[in-house]
Amino acid sequence: MRFRRCVLSLVILVAIGPAALRISAFEDIDDMFDDPDQGIIEDDDDAPDSDGADKGEDDAPARPQRPAVGGIDLEALTTSPTSFSGSVSAGLGAGISLLEWPWDGGDVDSVSDYVDWIAGYSMSSTVRVDSRPRGHIRFSGALSTSLNPASMSFSNPSVSTLFIDYTLADTVLFRLGRFSTTWGQGRILGNPANFVSEVSGGAAVRATVPVARGTATGIVFSQGSWVGDGDGQFDASDPRAFAYAGQFETTIGSVATGISLRRRVTEPWKTSVHATAGFGDVDVTVEATNSWGFTAPFVPEAEEFSLNLLTQVAWTGGDPAWVVGLEHRYDTTVPDFMGHRFGTVVRMPQVSFLGNRWRPNLQWRHAIEDHSGDVTAGLSATVARDLSLSIGLPVRYGPPSSVYRTGSLNLGTAGDIDGVAAVGFVAQVSFSY
Repeated sequence: MRFRRCVLSLVILVAIGPAALRISAFEDIDDMFDDPDQGIIEDDDDAPDSDGADKGEDDAPARPQRPAVGGIDLEALTTSPTSFSGSVSAGLGAGISLLEWPWDGGDVDSVSDYVDWIAGYSMSSTVRVDSRPRGHIRFSGALSTSLNPASMSFSNPSVSTLFIDYTLADTVLFRLGRFSTTWGQGRILGNPANFVSEVSGGAAVRATVPVARGTATGIVFSQGSWVGDGDGQFDASDPRAFAYAGQFETTIGSVATGISLRRRVTEPWKTSVHATAGFGDVDVTVEATNSWGFTAPFVPEAEEFSLNLLTQVAWTGGDPAWVVGLEHRYDTTVPDFMGHRFGTVVRMPQVSFLGNRWRPNLQWRHAIEDHSGDVTAGLSATVARDLSLSIGLPVRYGPPSSVYRTGSLNLGTAGDIDGVAAVGFVAQVSFSY
């Protein structure tokens, strides 16, 4: 048996696309689809739960709401005593993969020449503290640790969340510290407009303020690798060691729209604009993201202008409900107009099997540029109190080293495994307190 480093708290739906989609039709799909390669980190909930506890990174965040109009209602931000909460997760996983298909017809000395298998386990824990002593101020923090199977030891507790919220003049909400947030609309085929994906890896200051009939947000952030002590180019006190991002969102009639930008001295300017409209049970989103070519003293070669166009359609319907998402992305950096990618996600109603309610899910992604893609089918169910079982079947196709044939297949708690197809199983116990 070959144990490999576990990926904590992932269900077995391997290489699945959207972590959560902002449009309403996808509000219930986030717990079943996760893609660590896309680096998407969910929004923190800006307000605590009714008992004052922060939802934290391990819980499903509240879906982003339409931009508010007017100042912050401090009456709604009632004070709360300091509270402690946490979560624990432990899992076992196993999987088997087919290394190559079709078989090239060469000599095969053993089954291991075309079949690989893997098993692993994981355990992690997070402890949180949350306090709102006054309506205009809040503190939240979280410490996390996880098991390293290679050394059979737990990592030193690390700060995964630590921030202070402060409301100035009943209008401007500041957040200072380490937290996570997500911009951009892409979920199945990547998220090129997520200009703040590095926020959770360092420290940041965020300000949110109502403007006209919308909401404006500004974020200044940096991380260790950008500053001198982390082999970066600038000292921590140098403004050039930081990235600067801004976003404005509003609603025009029935259309929710927004614009965002990002600037870092070692990168091109980046801008994005999006709009979402609902048509009955169908939501349609379009988004355009630009990276503007430039030259600068810290960038020896000019980068070309690039454009990513994203179209997303989501439908929820039926009784019990189905959820279907379609996404198309076009990347101008791929030559010969071959930068088209297509993806779809289907979340089906629960089905009864062996005395349990199972949730089937399906995802497909395809890249035109090299005719590669992947298909992932999955089942997940709660089979006993605080015990879930997940089954995943990922299949990928295309030439080696193509878009969707790069890297390993992720089998959650079981670990990473090479191959073109696999089947994996994960049993996980998790609970919060």
